[in-house]
This record gives sequence, C-alpha cells and structure tokens, in this order.
Amino acid sequence: MGNLKKRDMTDSSEEFTLEQEALIRQWIEYRKVVLDRLNPQQPVPHSVFHELNNQLKNTSYLAGNKFSKADAELLSGLIEFYGPQSIQLKEKYPHLTRWFRHVQHITNDKLSITIPFSRSSLY
Repeated sequence: MGNLKKRDMTDSSEEFTLEQEALIRQWIEYRKVVLDRLNPQQPVPHSVFHELNNQLKNTSYLAGNKFSKADAELLSGLIEFYGPQSIQLKEKYPHLTRWFRHVQHITNDKLSITIPFSRSSLY
C-alpha cells in the first residue's frame, strides 16, 4: 500500500496506516456486535474462537504488527469468555492463546486478572 497517510489511533506516539486504522475500527465494531452480545451464562460459540485464531495465524496483533486499541478492546471483551475455558480447549486455538497471553502481559498493569494457559508453569 506504499505511502498511505499515517494517523495516531492510540494515546501513545504509535502511528498506523489507513489500512491499519480501518482494521482497528473493524475489530472494535466486532467486539460491539459479536462479543458484547454474548451471554456470559451461555457457552461461547467456538466459531468466535476459530475466527480469531485464523485472524492471528500470521500476525502478532489484530491490526498487524503493533499493539493497538483493537487488541485492548478484544482482550477486555474476551477475558470473561476465554479465561475460564479449559486448557484443552485453549490448546485447540494456539494463535489466539499466544495472542491472549501476550496482550494480557502487555496490559497486565491495567488488569487485575491473569489467565493460565498451560498445565504447567514450568517449561
């Protein structure tokens, strides 16, 4: 996409291309339309986890290679659904689990909860 105009989408000095800005807005909308409408008392459709896992197959973050507001929004929307899932289920979605663990670590100062992702903390 070459020389796309860059603008700031976070409170930091990080800049994003117009394409990345569009992705950020789409993922924030995804949270509002999909995640915020899920009932915490009902099982989460695995299609949600599958879709996010596929998106994160080739990227570190939702909008490319930089942490953005989209990552923080999706983490806060997913934490009550993905956190309590079994280790076995999380192992089925390795890219989502990697992203969740990484973003959770980045935002750990802001969150008071840490979600386990492995049967053993020793590697």
